[in-house]
This record gives sequence, C-alpha cells and structure tokens, in this order.
Amino acid sequence: MPPSVDYAEVARREAWLRHPVLGDPSFDAFVRRPGNPIYRGTPPREWTVNGFLFDDPQGGGLFAYVGRYPRDYQFGPGHAPSDCVVLRCRDDGRSWEEIGPVFAPGEFHFTGDAVATSTAPDVTVIYADGRYHLAYDWGHASMTWDNVFTPDAAHDSGVGYAWAERPEGPYHRHPEPILRNHRHVSPVPDKYRRLYASTLLRREDDWLLLTLADSAQRFAWGLYALTAADPRGPWSEPQLVLSLEGDTFHPALMEFFPQFVHAGMVYAPATSVALNRNFQCLWCAPLGTAHEPASWQLYQHGSLWHAENRPEEHDGIWGQTFSGTVDPAGRLRVLFPGRDAAGRGTINLAERPWAAPLRERGFVLNGCAGPGLTLLRQTYGSFSLRITCACEGTTRLLWGWRGVLGPDRHGSEATLHAFANADCFAWEWRGEGWRLLQIDAGGRDEELARGVWPAAAWELEIQIAESGATRLLAAGAELWAGVTTVRAGHIGLWVQPRSRLEVTTFALSGAGLPGVTRWHWRDAFLATGVLMTEWAAQSDPMSPGGEVAVRHEPGGRLKWNFYGTGVRWWAPRGPGLGRVRLKLDGRACAEVDLHAPTEAPASAVFACDGLPDGGHALVIEALTGRLATGGLEVSDFSQGGLPKGETAAGGG
Repeated sequence: MPPSVDYAEVARREAWLRHPVLGDPSFDAFVRRPGNPIYRGTPPREWTVNGFLFDDPQGGGLFAYVGRYPRDYQFGPGHAPSDCVVLRCRDDGRSWEEIGPVFAPGEFHFTGDAVATSTAPDVTVIYADGRYHLAYDWGHASMTWDNVFTPDAAHDSGVGYAWAERPEGPYHRHPEPILRNHRHVSPVPDKYRRLYASTLLRREDDWLLLTLADSAQRFAWGLYALTAADPRGPWSEPQLVLSLEGDTFHPALMEFFPQFVHAGMVYAPATSVALNRNFQCLWCAPLGTAHEPASWQLYQHGSLWHAENRPEEHDGIWGQTFSGTVDPAGRLRVLFPGRDAAGRGTINLAERPWAAPLRERGFVLNGCAGPGLTLLRQTYGSFSLRITCACEGTTRLLWGWRGVLGPDRHGSEATLHAFANADCFAWEWRGEGWRLLQIDAGGRDEELARGVWPAAAWELEIQIAESGATRLLAAGAELWAGVTTVRAGHIGLWVQPRSRLEVTTFALSGAGLPGVTRWHWRDAFLATGVLMTEWAAQSDPMSPGGEVAVRHEPGGRLKWNFYGTGVRWWAPRGPGLGRVRLKLDGRACAEVDLHAPTEAPASAVFACDGLPDGGHALVIEALTGRLATGGLEVSDFSQGGLPKGETAAGGG
C-alpha cells in the first residue's frame, strides 16, 4: 500500500467534508476559561442564549451584556418581557458581578407611540466620542409570534439607540428608533423582513450598524448595513450585504450576531441553526467599506468552533454565535452561549491566539442535539487505518459509504437525512463494547459481529485487504477477523446525539480514488430559502435521494452550494416544465430545456468538471414554465491538501 497519510494533521483539514447540517470536524484552538458558566438563566427568563463581550478601553474592565428570554423565545401578553442584564469583571474574566438590567424598570414609549416597548434582549456597546453607545432590539408589548412577521404600528419591532456615561449605565434611550420593521421594505420579496440583533460600530467619518434579519418559513438569514453621521440618526436605508441571494458560495442556515472589529476589519462569525449547531463560519470586510456587499468575503469555512463535554454545553453553542474581542496581547477572547440539560441558557468564556486559530493536530466532531457526520472527500477500496481518539457516547467509523447527504427537512433544526447513515459498513464504538455492521441503502443494520474492549486506550486499527480479508484491532489486540465486501466508497465518522469524538491520529494507507457524493434536493432548498408550500415532492428512484421536487407555478430559482471539483445536476422532464438558465459561481454557463410531452424520470441534465478545488455555487433560474429539480452529484479529484494560497495557521 502507499505510505500512510495522517488526516488528523491540520494541513489535511480540507480533506474532510463539512456542512451546516452535517457538522464540522473542527481543528479550532479554542480553550475554555475556568469558572464557566459565568451566568445561567432562571425562570421566568431561562433562555440566556445571546450575549455581547465588551472590553472597556477606559479601563473599567470586561463587561458581558446578557440577553435573557423566556423559554422558547416566547413574548407578548402572558410572558415576562425579554431583557438584557449587565455583568462586570475586573480580574481578566475570573470573577463576575451582576450590575443589573441595561434599562431601568418602567414603560418606555417612542415618540408618537401609543404602545410601550417591552422586549430589549440583544445589545452591543461601543465607546466613542466620550460616551458609551448602545444598539438594542425592541418590540412592542403587543408583539407576538403571530404578528411579528406582519408588523404594523400597533405591534412593531426594530432597532433602537441609547447612550451612557459609563459602560454599566444607566443607558438613556433616544426617543426615535433607528429602525421600525413595519416600515422596512426588503429588496427580496417575502425575505429578510424582520431586522433584529444589531452591532453598532464607529468609523472615521460616520457610524455603521450591522443588523441581522430573518425570513419566517423561508428559513433564510441576512445581514444588513446602515450608516449615519450621528448615532441618533437619520440612518440610511438598510443595504443587504450578506445573504443567500448572491450567486456565489454561501453556506445556509447561518445566523450572524454579533460582529467585532480588529485591525481595521469587521469580522462576522455565524452559527448554523441546524439541530447539530456545531458548524461555524467567519465573514469579514474592511471597516471602511463594510456597507458595500462586494467588500464581504468568506474568511473561514468551518474549523472555527467545537463543543466540550461539559454540563453548560449540553446543546453545544446555542442561540447566537460567539462575541469576540482581541486584546493587546493578541488573544481572541469570546463570550459564547449554550444550554444545559434542563434547557437553561448558559453564558461562557473561551479564548485562543488570534494569529493561531487552529491546533497543529487533531479535530473534534460533535453530536449535540443532532448527529454529526464527516467524510473524507476521496474514496477507498482496500486500506489500512490507524486511529487514536477519545470517544464519549456512540461513534461509528464508516467505510465503503455510498449514501445520500442532505437535510431531513427544510428549516431550522434540520438534521441528517436517513440515507446519510446508509449503504456502508460501520464499526461502532459504544461504552465498553463494539459492533461491526453492514448497513443497506435503506438504512437497515445487519450486525456481523460484536465484542468488548480489551483496554481503555482508544488506539484502533482496521485493515481491509483487496481480497476482503478484514481485521479489527484495539490497543494492538485483534478483536475480529473475517471477510467483508471490498468496494470503493468514502471513509467517514459518525457521532450520535450527545456524543463527542476527539481524533489525534487518523493515519490512512490506501489508493485514494476520486470521490462522488450525492445530495438530496432539500439541500438546495436550504441554500435558497424557498417556501415549501410552493413545491411538491414526487418519488423518482433515478434521482439522488429517490425524489424530485416540482414547483407549482411558473418561475423559480434554486441554488446549490457544493465543495469539490465537479458537479452533475439531476432533474426530471415533463409537461409544464420549462427552460432554465444555469450559473456557476456567478457566470452563466448553460441553458437546459426540461419540457417534454410526457413525464420522464430524473437524469443528469448538466455536468461540469475541472473546477478549482473549493466552495462553488450552482444557480438554476427558470426562464419559461415551471422549475423542477432532482438531486446533485459532486465529484472530487482533490488530494486533501491545503487550497492554493492558504496557510495552516490562518489568522489575520
């Protein structure tokens, strides 16, 4: 066999598949600060799941502004209003005292409003021009989940501004809000309508506000930018700077809040709101041009965060993403939200060197509320693999994998499609025992062998010869020997919910072959932010995933995000379907006619190979008739090294 390659080395991290729903084999270098959690939610505001970390440049210490919600984000009559409480630390994050709410108790009315504001959970603070300036969410006391996406002046929400002489307050609310959602007109119909969770930033000549927006049942999130000469206003019309609407690679289900500035750049971390929330991205833009969409770029795709096996991180990072600040020593210190097993929000601290965001060796794959899956992007037939790891819960090593990837639904808390854990062999590690499984294309397990571990050390080895002769070893002792079927397929790792796998060695010997992964059409729905009621699913055994989706009405747009070097789009043909235009990474590349006099099953109607290794986007737009789609096939001829021009350490 060829010499072994250790895929636990940071230089090989791009060999692993990562995705907002699947999860992320993360090589990040974050370590937790002692004393977590620094705050835990209590009734009637159990969900302390957002926060902002502020390092006072005037020497007042560290401040944490903790957003507190009732359980399930409930608001409106009958529920305690969400609010924000201030914590202060004077000893570099070791001990914290609660100062009190950001705003004094009592009703507050914006000028001309008959209804008082009630909620004010998410805030950011900046010191400039001799004062502390705060941006915050607000909502009328009459606002409920039934009317929040169709606001009017009687049950409105939006973004407000306040100021103080000290970072702990008291904060004085400006009588006019920065933004009212009932007046906001989105540039994309029925999307990005409710603005909330804002970061206020000072620039040389003006002020910048970056504001998150969601899209109700379309499950699409975007980031707006507004500018003003004075934080009290007037403010410019919101400009959408990050969203799913572009024609380039942009991972789905990502929620941005809050942002931070370092060395003249604005950084926007974002977390996936899939069921397994341990996938993160980091976008950035120069501060001076961050109000322009073209200035933003995806700075880091995955390997940004991992969860620890700690009670306060039972659900991983939960709520918004981490809030960061880079100190003079070059440490990125972050506040991050989580939830414990009782569903109470927790606020926690971690840090890493800014210039060294990744560990030199080893990665963590988490399964929190949902399972996690990663695959090597190459395929292998016969191979030899040596693993050293630490496992908590239930983990599987997969090989010969030929399943189908994608989400089980369109929406937040999406998890893996059942076919993702199918059509493969699996060596399962659980507690003190192990099992050898063969899993068919429908996801049904057949147990081939089982046993107990001979030692506590997690030093595992699997050998599969071209003849099919197979050996499983633990700590050098043979657990099982027999014959299995040899076929080219992906090698991967699967963790069940509430499980965690930390890998320090993944030394693989074998002839790597080009990989092909198949994706269910629902993955395009997440990447586009469609409205499911506009589409109908139909059985189609020819399509990856065994289904196609057809739009009820003429028109439509779909977007696929994929990571690889080639792509094949599958679609059916039939009456009422029309001509579509395809764009690859923003450039028109083909037109395809899906019309046919009779229905025809899905086939590969478009193919493109020879792409540079990395993230790509395939956009499909209806020109005439209705749009339909099957699944996607992504081919991968990479060798799992670093993309051209990238360093192992990252930083900036």
